[in-house]
Amino acid sequence: MKEYILKIKSLIKAKKYTKALKLLETVPKQYMTSDLWVKRGVYILSDEKSPLPWSEIKISFENAVKLNPKNIDAILKLGWYIFIHEDNAIAAEPYFRKAAKLLAKDQYEALSGIAECLSEINGQQSALDFINTTNLPKNKKRRISKKIRGDYDPSIIWPLGT
Repeated sequence: MKEYILKIKSLIKAKKYTKALKLLETVPKQYMTSDLWVKRGVYILSDEKSPLPWSEIKISFENAVKLNPKNIDAILKLGWYIFIHEDNAIAAEPYFRKAAKLLAKDQYEALSGIAECLSEINGQQSALDFINTTNLPKNKKRRISKKIRGDYDPSIIWPLGT
């Protein structure tokens, strides 16, 4: 199994996502870990030429969460996938809340996701009120508030990266 992981990592480092995904697809399902399911979803997302349909991204993140319900990376990626690709803030918000509860340190991404969902669900003021009740540092509260108000650099890449 280690050989698989080392080979996959070397292919990803070389930005050969299609080859990495093909190799990952040969891992027997009983050996797939939560982290491998996350990688699979990210690789499909990263590869414009992926032979797998986009629906497999969600399936990968869901499988990751099923295998490890405390995998914050998997929970956040599933939340962002649902929020962005399914355009469903109501369905995405519980994932960000779950991640926020599990995070021991940096809650910024999860709280930002909750705020964006609340902005869509209940309006901008609801999101701003929520952010003001958090224990985030002032600079992070300002950053999220600017994003909610639409006063941010739109060239920033969304957070589902690798």
